[in-house]
Amino acid sequence: MRRWLRVGAVVAVAFLIVLIVRFPASWAAALLPGSLACHGAAGTVWRGACTSFALNDASRPNPTSLGALSWRLKPLRLFTGTLAAGVTLQPPAGRVSADVEVSAAGSITARNLTASLRLDPQLLPLVPAALRGVVQADLQRLEVDDGAITDVAGRIELRDVQQSGNRLGSYLIVFPEVAAPGDPTGELRDTGGPFAFQGTVKFVREPEPGYVIEGLIAARADAPPELAQRLQFLGTPDAQGRRPFSFSGSF
Repeated sequence: MRRWLRVGAVVAVAFLIVLIVRFPASWAAALLPGSLACHGAAGTVWRGACTSFALNDASRPNPTSLGALSWRLKPLRLFTGTLAAGVTLQPPAGRVSADVEVSAAGSITARNLTASLRLDPQLLPLVPAALRGVVQADLQRLEVDDGAITDVAGRIELRDVQQSGNRLGSYLIVFPEVAAPGDPTGELRDTGGPFAFQGTVKFVREPEPGYVIEGLIAARADAPPELAQRLQFLGTPDAQGRRPFSFSGSF
């Protein structure tokens, strides 16, 4: 009798191990919160993919598809209380990849993040509807805690930005590898276009998670008159023709 009990225990453990190792991604997809959806799940929970990964936002009538998603979990990190995976997201005409870690407290850290995306309000809700362009990112790290960006290092480029058919130029944001105390702050400057701009981008927690863009902006000599006129509402220019610019928003 004891022998059969031992055999039964071994079989049960073996079955459990196989179930864990081969746990289907489709089963895991069914356990996602209502705000997320993984359509066309394939593979296992350890290494799998979704043909369409979507966000269900109550403020939008239809789910927002972010594109195809694939992942490869790092199981040994589970023993440290961290969910870690190499993740790749492929929206239309774009790609994002990173090593992502989620702590037991819920904070998210992305390392070696590279991205090439279109400025599309469907993918990036903060982008104004009429704004178009390309985002190129190369970040050593990006940390998010309770909806706020708490640390970032690397560079983000905005290329060929246009609004309602008007070319607004290209811009570069550089966040230092060694962050200074306080809110994460990067240097922002133009890399060509009708406007000369130099300033900063700061991610803040208070009064709510968001960002603040500040700097000095001036229209270049060859800027279209209608674009140059848009700067007049910023006030009187300084001796170099620059006007103070400030813009903020929340996530």
